Amino acid sequence: MRVLFAAVPAHGHTYPLVPLAVAFQSLGAEVLFATGSQFQDRLPVPTALGAEPGWRLVDGHAEAFRDRPGGRPPDDDFAQVLFIDITSPHLLEPTSAVVEQWRPDLVVVEQTNVAGVVAAKRVAAPTALFSVVGWGPRWDGVYDAAIERWGPELRGIDGSAVGALTDLVDVYLEAHPAFLREAGAGSEDAAFGSLAPFPTLDLAPHAWSEPGPPLPN
Repeated sequence: MRVLFAAVPAHGHTYPLVPLAVAFQSLGAEVLFATGSQFQDRLPVPTALGAEPGWRLVDGHAEAFRDRPGGRPPDDDFAQVLFIDITSPHLLEPTSAVVEQWRPDLVVVEQTNVAGVVAAKRVAAPTALFSVVGWGPRWDGVYDAAIERWGPELRGIDGSAVGALTDLVDVYLEAHPAFLREAGAGSEDAAFGSLAPFPTLDLAPHAWSEPGPPLPN
């Protein structure tokens, strides 16, 4: 079995998926992790380039806030601007190239990597969406916008066209404890507030970081 993981190039988006990738590998699956060049050969599983060389999510943030008075976010939905308009053009074709060449049996995509879902559904690959920020109405909007933009290219696992949000992802992997899923929980920009519109599988959260010296007290 071939399992491709795909994450936006940032530590908080790539690292949460690593324990699951290691678990699949330990069970005998062939695993490949597509993310930014700064993570190549630094993860405990094989890596591939899933973004333009050198591009990082911090670059996307800089672009989103550029020329904004007082450093304010865009007036439109910030998640759509950042993860569809700005991030996806830097990830979509590199990730699609990996998917088309490697032909995975399953693609596990972190939640903000809209391009990873699009790349998987271009070849009708089974797709799991890994929650890194929680689900809420803003994410319905993000993925509805993705269907509006790329819909004619997308296919479900049976080859049928993706015409609705519920057709886009085959399973949602939820690693947040229940108390964090309540509307209004966490910071002011927490995404929680509604259930994901996909079949949901609860996961026990596990942390991972690169080996290194202990942090100072």
